[in-house]
Amino acid sequence: CRSRQNAPLGAPCDTLLDERCPRGTLILIFVMKRVAYTVVLTERDKKKVVFDTHRGRVVYFIVQYYSLIGDRWRTILRFDTAHGYAHRHTFHRDGGRTYTVNLPGEYGILLTTAIEFVTEHFEDIKRNYLH
Repeated sequence: CRSRQNAPLGAPCDTLLDERCPRGTLILIFVMKRVAYTVVLTERDKKKVVFDTHRGRVVYFIVQYYSLIGDRWRTILRFDTAHGYAHRHTFHRDGGRTYTVNLPGEYGILLTTAIEFVTEHFEDIKRNYLH
């Protein structure tokens, strides 16, 4: 019987699965709408936004700020809901990262807050990364 027991909570789905398991259990996987876009902040700075909605509610998101450092695009900050909860990754130039676990709140509000935070503070975030 195929099931989503190993998939992370909020993981995106792009099809509707309606099948009968050998034991007769009906499994339904709901359809989500995915929105994905990239905003060019400067020639060397970008913000990527990906989110899934189901019945008008945000159920999964990623907001990622990345910058061209030398000749490579580097992720500097990412908010996401992988693993079933909202959290923040702050990446450091030395290869390390700070992981802020369990940002509380409704995903739609957290998504908007993360987008605004990156837009308003990307220069400071990059400066901290470089020093």
